[in-house]
Amino acid sequence: MRRAALPACPASGSIYEALADILTRVLGLRVVEAHDNLFDLGANSITIIQIAARIERRFAIDVPSSAIFDRPTLAELAAYLRERLGGDAA
Repeated sequence: MRRAALPACPASGSIYEALADILTRVLGLRVVEAHDNLFDLGANSITIIQIAARIERRFAIDVPSSAIFDRPTLAELAAYLRERLGGDAA
């Protein structure tokens, strides 16, 4: 699902890129756009748990599955992680 009319994601850098890599691998996709809803892309409760586990391993922080349910886009998740990590480190 591509949405070219949307502005570029403000959450850029290594967190965004690492998260995009996690999402594409878990969901088996080539690309996940910043504002694509993960559930529209095929995510379910099992894949959300897998995504949370990979985020926890990659960034060494606890991420409850509910955080992903509440922020089901790459842009929202990247912003959440940046806030949790205190910037665009990692």
